[in-house]
Amino acid sequence: MRHRKKINTSTVLAGRRVGIEEVDDGIWIVSFMRYDLGYIDLEQRTLQSHTYGVVDTGGLSKVVPMGNSRHRTSCDSKAVHMSMLSIGLALAIRAVLVLLFLPFSALDKALDFRSAVAQAQEAMPNKAVATALIIVGLFVEVFMSAGVVSGIADRACALVLAGYCAVTALVWKQFWRPGDFWRSSKGKARVLFWDFWKNLALAAGFLLIVFGTDASSIAQFFAHPTIQSHPYRLTQEHVRP
Repeated sequence: MRHRKKINTSTVLAGRRVGIEEVDDGIWIVSFMRYDLGYIDLEQRTLQSHTYGVVDTGGLSKVVPMGNSRHRTSCDSKAVHMSMLSIGLALAIRAVLVLLFLPFSALDKALDFRSAVAQAQEAMPNKAVATALIIVGLFVEVFMSAGVVSGIADRACALVLAGYCAVTALVWKQFWRPGDFWRSSKGKARVLFWDFWKNLALAAGFLLIVFGTDASSIAQFFAHPTIQSHPYRLTQEHVRP
């Protein structure tokens, strides 16, 4: 950049357009896209990280260097605590999302395998097929859930779990079959009805991990279906198609 002086900002951004805005006399903020890179102090003629703050001097706000002051230490401490809180909250949300499968449903199948097979036989009378379905279900519930929580191939794992929830709803929660939906509010059809929609709602929750929450993230998934969402990273990166 040039402001009566030539100041080197970064060789990484060579050829890129950066934005500059004067926030105080001789102090300019430098931005790239929606990220603030730091401040330029024309006296020092260097690009510095966010080591400036706004203070009140006699009723006037002024941007001044923070240096290694106690205020900066306090801000750094708050940033660390906020980072830990953000990561902990993201981990807790994912853990609760898969809690039905891991550990509860997986343990129920493992500890009472015969009953699980008998339940599967309600939809698939063949015992060998029902047994195979329970084994596949155990694999999905344990390993796909672990992938969602750990963030390893989490989008692919969440997609499998979404399909698992949908198939379970369509095969074992057929509320339209008992025929007593309108006759009794406590009949089997009503119970299956609520279970059916709970399964689909859970599937939609997993799809939010797969596709994200906006249209651009959906397009990104189809362009890079194996990419991870990096749930515990505090900075966002955009993948070029």
